[in-house]
Amino acid sequence: MAELGKKLGKLSLAILENFVEGKLGKKFVDELRAPTDRALAIATALENAENRFVKEFDDRIFAEKIFTQVSDQSVGRPHSVRKDA
Repeated sequence: MAELGKKLGKLSLAILENFVEGKLGKKFVDELRAPTDRALAIATALENAENRFVKEFDDRIFAEKIFTQVSDQSVGRPHSVRKDA
């Protein structure tokens, strides 16, 4: 079901882009998409790096926690620090 939603979303965007391109031109659509395309490329690259790191790093718990901590910090959540006494 989620896959169908993604396909419908892509179809809707394609229809909207076609309409806007006809009225405002292809250059406008390209300029409008540029920030989104760049953000998606960065997010995909980071996800691939995380998956590879978790897969290839021997200490899987550390690998998973390091990316969770970085993810939490990027959205402004404070991370818990374990203090050994």
